[in-house]
Amino acid sequence: MGDSLLRKGLVFTLIILFIGTSVFPIVHGGIIAFGNENNWTGINTNSDKKILQEIEETKDKVLVVDEIIGEREVKYWKHVINDTCVKNDFILLHQDIESGKILQYERQWTDIQLPASDSEEDFEPNDYFWKQKIIFLDDGDLTYFYTISDSEEYPLLCWEVRHIDGTTILYDLNGNRIGYGIPAPSSNGFSLSGFHETSYPDPWIDFRLNADSWFSRWCDQTVSISLPTPAMISSYVSNPDFEFFFELAHGGSTYFQANWYGSYYTSSDVTEDLRDRQPMKFAFIGSCGGMDDTGPGTFSYEFRKGEMVGTVTIGYTGMATCPGWSVALPWQDYMFYVMDAGYTIKKAFELACAQYPEIAPCVVFVGDPTLKVREKEEEEKEKPITPTVLITHPTHGDTVNGTVTVTGTAHHLKGSIQKVYVQIDDSNWMVANGTTKWSYVWDTTEVTDGEHLVRAVSFDGHLYSGCHTVAVNVNNHGNHPPATPTTPSGPISVEAGGIYMYSTATSDPDNDNVTYGWDWDGDGVVDEWTDFYPSGVIVSVSHFWNISGTYYVRVISRDSHGVQSGFSSPLTVNVSGVDDAPNVSITKPESAFYFNDMRLLPFFTPIVFGGIHIEVDAVDEESGINRVEFYVDSDLKHVDAEEPYSWMWNEQAFGRYTIKAVAYDNTGNGVNDEITVWKFF
Repeated sequence: MGDSLLRKGLVFTLIILFIGTSVFPIVHGGIIAFGNENNWTGINTNSDKKILQEIEETKDKVLVVDEIIGEREVKYWKHVINDTCVKNDFILLHQDIESGKILQYERQWTDIQLPASDSEEDFEPNDYFWKQKIIFLDDGDLTYFYTISDSEEYPLLCWEVRHIDGTTILYDLNGNRIGYGIPAPSSNGFSLSGFHETSYPDPWIDFRLNADSWFSRWCDQTVSISLPTPAMISSYVSNPDFEFFFELAHGGSTYFQANWYGSYYTSSDVTEDLRDRQPMKFAFIGSCGGMDDTGPGTFSYEFRKGEMVGTVTIGYTGMATCPGWSVALPWQDYMFYVMDAGYTIKKAFELACAQYPEIAPCVVFVGDPTLKVREKEEEEKEKPITPTVLITHPTHGDTVNGTVTVTGTAHHLKGSIQKVYVQIDDSNWMVANGTTKWSYVWDTTEVTDGEHLVRAVSFDGHLYSGCHTVAVNVNNHGNHPPATPTTPSGPISVEAGGIYMYSTATSDPDNDNVTYGWDWDGDGVVDEWTDFYPSGVIVSVSHFWNISGTYYVRVISRDSHGVQSGFSSPLTVNVSGVDDAPNVSITKPESAFYFNDMRLLPFFTPIVFGGIHIEVDAVDEESGINRVEFYVDSDLKHVDAEEPYSWMWNEQAFGRYTIKAVAYDNTGNGVNDEITVWKFF
């Protein structure tokens, strides 16, 4: 009975509200809205004529929208006086397409005389999409969107500028910033290549730049970095505007090497970085074993936040031994090309694998099979499919001489490649030999020594591809080795575990950039190479020793063409004391039964059913803990660089396993602890 009365009361209330809004116009502020098209029975033809006459007689209006939207003809005017827009003044008119009957009319208009101004009229901001001169009549016109200094006076005449980074900035007539608006939402892309070794720190630059070139087609902004620190990576991954991610670095499914030996970005970092944002739309995990595992706790899982809708991860598995690595770059380029043509990411992945089948066993797709890189409305726009082209040799930064064969690939999804053209710097375009796989012979002796640009485009008979460009160094006139570096300078009596600075310098007769190789123990073998520095610059590096003794520090230099100097005279360094290794112990699991991470009762050996957190205590009183590595048998599963040191082991397993934790201090000492665990499910 009570429920029946409640329902009747609700229906009666809705009827009253419907009648009220149908009979009486809604009035708020200076805007009058007459309800929807079904409630215009009280508006006659004379009323329509009056409205149209009012619009006709309104001065200083600019029609900015005149479109058919749904079943309505929509017109929208702005209030513009002498090229200055009166903010929030407008006229909105909806008419029936067939009859022309007015369905909706809204008007906010202010009679105003613009304030006189003798300020500079010409204002040209940097990097913008559009600009307009506007006037705010009072601070109520700011709405939620704008923020302006309280010291400004109204009416306020200023410039509104939308910059290419999506920000909206307000400037006074002299170009001084006075306020801002909420930034426009954007989709951004981030690509990186990690540290390889001191003598060749970034061998994957072409992969990274290729990803960045495609991301730039789909994103409002892209960032591409060589050897970023873990903190830099986190700053981009945690930013919700960045929806596309690409990495190529040494590592596995839970970690990859960032900017130096032992400097890792981990899947735990991804978990934390994505805690307050949506999953990454697209993540490419380009470590050798980046997709060996895709379950919880891995890069694939954490970038997707466990989701399988609206997010995709793609990456390598077992790539260190895969014969298809040699075609990894053209495979990657072809996949991105098909994605750009409007296919689903999964279809692009499959077509790329079909095009380069030798790599297919070593690449993995996980995620939404229907996801595309562009939104639906963008996909529906008819656009021609253009060919693509890629230079595979030489690569960015190569030094070449004599006769060089430039090689590459070209593809077309729905047609065929007719020709490939190659250009050196600004010379004439020349036809290459071949099409889908092409080559061009370049005599580098015809150009001067130094940097030159090699460009390629493909042609399908109707349309050209985009232009792929690589920069190379030509050296045809010999090269001289750099001078022997100066004897290293720095402390000669130090303590083990301490970090100390040492400096040297050299000059190169050809003014080439040079790198320095440091031999820290005097055995004639370079232990560490620096980055390249200009000739004549004093270079400083840090170093520590773990064991006491006498060391003879020497340094050698090498120019950008690979020619080396001799070793410098040695600096004798006496090291006293010993930096002890850290203490480490696995504290969980103990000898007990565990079920889904819960300890049930003691037992003579750890027995685990389901997932469990492996927890480790690691302490080093001298230099501190650098990181803790977690292994199952001999496989590295996780790297944790912050306390508390733990890892969630939730892989399905059945049998006996050895859990090992290796702790490293900040001077490189490592020590491990291990236990035997029986795990089921």
